Amino acid sequence: MVLGFSMLFTPAQESFCLLEYMAVHPAYRNLGLGGQLFLRTFEDFVFHDGTVSGVLEVDSDREPSSDQDIRRRRQRFYRRLGCLRIAELSYVLPLSVEDSPPQMDLMVYFPDGVSFLRKAQLRHWLEVIYSKVYNCSPNDPRIVRMMEPVNDPVKLV
Repeated sequence: MVLGFSMLFTPAQESFCLLEYMAVHPAYRNLGLGGQLFLRTFEDFVFHDGTVSGVLEVDSDREPSSDQDIRRRRQRFYRRLGCLRIAELSYVLPLSVEDSPPQMDLMVYFPDGVSFLRKAQLRHWLEVIYSKVYNCSPNDPRIVRMMEPVNDPVKLV
C-alpha cells in the first residue's frame, strides 16, 4: 500500500523546482506524514547544496468555493512548513478549460538563509513553468499581466 507520494519538476540548470503533486492516503492524514513527506521531498533532493527554492501552485483560499475549507487547510499546512505566498501575484494556471481556471496562489519554500525574491527571478520561474510544464510560450501574455502589479523585491506573506 502506498501511504503517500510526491512529484517534483526539476528543470536542469535552474534555481527552483516545482512541487507537481503531493498526496497522502486519507487513512494516514493528520498524523504528520504529509509534513515529513514534504520536508523529505525538498531536503533530500533539492536543498543538498542550499541553492534551490521550491515553488508550489496552491488553490487560493481567497475566493469563495465549494471546497473552501480544504483550501484553507492546505494553505495552513504549507505555511506551517515554512512556505510563503507571493502576495501581489494572482497566479493564472495555464490550462485549457471551458471555464476559467481556479484562482491559484504561488507559494515558495526557500533553502536556509534565503528570505527574499527578485521580480526578475519570479518572472523567469513563470516563463520556465509555462514553457516546460504546460507547453506554453515563455512570452505568454498571462505572464505579463500577472507580473504587472508585482513590486521588486517581491512581497512574500
